[in-house]
Amino acid sequence: MIRGVKLVNWKSHEETELEFEDGTNVLVGIMGSGKSAVLDAITYGLFGTVPAVRERTITLDDLIMKRPVEKDSAEVEVRFLGADDEEYVVKRVLERDKGTTYAELRKTGKNGELVNKPKSTEVSEDVTSLLQVDYDFFERMIYAEQNQLDRFLTLSPRKRRQKVDEILKINKFEKARKKATTLINRLGSIKDDKAEEVEELRQDEDIESLSSLKEDLKSTREEKQDLEEEKQDLGPDLEELEDELENFEEIREDIENFRRKIDSISGRIDSLDNQIEEAEKNLSPDVLAGDVDLESRKVDLEDELEELEEEKESLEGDYRDLAGEKSKLETECEGLEEDISDLEEEIEEKEKKEEELGQIDLESVQENLESLKKEWEKKEGSLSKSKAKLENLVDSLEELEDAESTCPVCDRSLQEDLKSELIQNREEEKEELEETISSLDENIEMLDDKISDRESILERAENLRSEVEDLDSLRGELSEKQENLNSKRDDWENVGEKEKNIEKELGELKGSLKERREDYQEVKEKMNMLEKLEQSKKSREKASDKREKFEKKLEEKKENYDEDKVEKIKNKRDELLKKQEHLKTRLSEIQKLIEEKEKRVEELRKKKKRLEKLEKKVEALEQSISSMKKLKRAFSQTQTSLRKQIIEAVNGMMNDIWDDVYPYEDFPRIRLSIEEKRDISDYELQLKDSSGNWNSVEGMMSGGERTSAVLALRISFSVVLSPGISWLVLDEPTHNLDSEGIDTLAEVLRERVPRIVKQLILITHERGLESAVSGALYRFNRDKNTDQPTRVERIHEE
Repeated sequence: MIRGVKLVNWKSHEETELEFEDGTNVLVGIMGSGKSAVLDAITYGLFGTVPAVRERTITLDDLIMKRPVEKDSAEVEVRFLGADDEEYVVKRVLERDKGTTYAELRKTGKNGELVNKPKSTEVSEDVTSLLQVDYDFFERMIYAEQNQLDRFLTLSPRKRRQKVDEILKINKFEKARKKATTLINRLGSIKDDKAEEVEELRQDEDIESLSSLKEDLKSTREEKQDLEEEKQDLGPDLEELEDELENFEEIREDIENFRRKIDSISGRIDSLDNQIEEAEKNLSPDVLAGDVDLESRKVDLEDELEELEEEKESLEGDYRDLAGEKSKLETECEGLEEDISDLEEEIEEKEKKEEELGQIDLESVQENLESLKKEWEKKEGSLSKSKAKLENLVDSLEELEDAESTCPVCDRSLQEDLKSELIQNREEEKEELEETISSLDENIEMLDDKISDRESILERAENLRSEVEDLDSLRGELSEKQENLNSKRDDWENVGEKEKNIEKELGELKGSLKERREDYQEVKEKMNMLEKLEQSKKSREKASDKREKFEKKLEEKKENYDEDKVEKIKNKRDELLKKQEHLKTRLSEIQKLIEEKEKRVEELRKKKKRLEKLEKKVEALEQSISSMKKLKRAFSQTQTSLRKQIIEAVNGMMNDIWDDVYPYEDFPRIRLSIEEKRDISDYELQLKDSSGNWNSVEGMMSGGERTSAVLALRISFSVVLSPGISWLVLDEPTHNLDSEGIDTLAEVLRERVPRIVKQLILITHERGLESAVSGALYRFNRDKNTDQPTRVERIHEE
């Protein structure tokens, strides 16, 4: 049970402290006034978190005050009564960007005995132990979220059953049963695969031939050893023949090498002959004879090209200068056009204001204002006189009422009837003065409005006059900029014409430059050709001398090479190689055969071991499947048994409290039934009518009947599942209720629920639910337009 809560810098609460009592405690205020923040603070204080943080729609930093001034930390204290009937206080400190930085739990006695600090998780565990309620149960059963009192009725059958099973905490058995089914199926599939493999291995006849295959492998290895010895004996003879052949091969390679070199040089000579012939064909006789000075012609062309390049660079520089000047003029024109456009817009706006100023009759407005001020002063003077007169009259009345037998003004004897008459006359005079003062106040207020209106017109006229003062100068500036723009445009066209002329001249110059380059390239090619011709003639002469030397060495090598002897050695060597290759092939075949037999032996060994292993595995899987099936049945039976026991307890509790929650006789009983709908088991909340028929609350009952039924269900769930906690929280439970339903709910919460639940905290914006209070009543106020902190006022019964 909650005894009190203190909030510092928590959401919209700068500093708020609330005390709660037994019975129904009501927190009422407009939307956004900070009511639900109190429940968030209670939840955070007890368990260190809130639903929105759990669902990741906000962070802990969002719980710290941000407006009107952002705070760096928040603090929450919650006083509560534990299951041991001792009172405790839990305190938590929340810092921006750091989360919960401190938590402590104490008893509230004189000494304030410390239970635990400063770790938030350890404090939460101690609170859970003291309340005998964890966060999940608190959120699902004790704390009914905004507009969610009848949420049970709005869920689909599948979700409703899932939600109720979660509340009853028997959904874990369903999850375990499904996991057991999945595991049984998986183990069964594995067992079937293993059993099929066992059967295949048992039918494999090769496993029985393992011993004979081992003997065959031994014999094959012995044959291989004999062949390797025979092959080794051929080695020395082959080596001797190979040495002889190697000597003759070196001589033959030398012969072939010299022939290749001679052929290569001959080819080189033929290529040079072709080059010489081609060069002499392409060069004119006068060039070949040396009558033409190509070097002098080359120098002359180089000078001409240099002059043309300089002229081209000069023209290109002029062209770039003109292009830059043209671009600059274009930019200046664009800037002037923008300035002119801005000036035209400004002038047009000021002309409108000038026209508006001309429509104001300043002289008439000024005269009217003076007249109104004089009238105001006159009325104000009359008001002051009337108030002074009224004050004197009131003093006179008080003295007259206090007087006994003597007139307080003239000291004459004062009879009772005369006193009454004087008092009556003064009362009438007082009423007349009060009416006069009220009338004068209204007239002065009306004159204030008129004076303010005239002063606003004069102020507007003064502002307009100030704004149009520079209109003539702006018109002159506009004319000047237009003339400047026209001049710039003329300059831009002139520069463009010059640019075109230079572009044409530059094109002609580039044509001449191209012709000279072609002439220059032709002279260079002739000079290169003549130089290559001389080089080719020298190279041909050297190549002829080299070929003659190689031809002499070739003849010497031919004298040392005996073709018939080489052929005989090769034949003898080939016979030995053939024999060696035969032995090698046979050895390779035997080696492969050995490897195959070894592999086969190993395969059969593995098959035999696998068969033995699989037989044991299948037996173990069968035992596991049998055990899992028993466990699955146990899960299902336990879930069904627990569901039945809890539902019976809930129904018993609902009917025990039903007369208190619902005091009418049209529905004498209530129950939570499990119905089968379209192959789906569904929890259905039902009411029994006077005819003995059970009717579904969902969609058939009035708002008040639905509210009473769901309230009874929530209370029963809370009492049955957590008998040590007699506490309920409802946040905006009036969703979908009309005014009659709200009145009914208020009566139930005030008169009947406190008989069953020791404490109920009700959050609502409905002032009609203030009548539900039987404990403490708080009104919440907050100016949301200026983001002011929440103000809380406790309302005491008169």
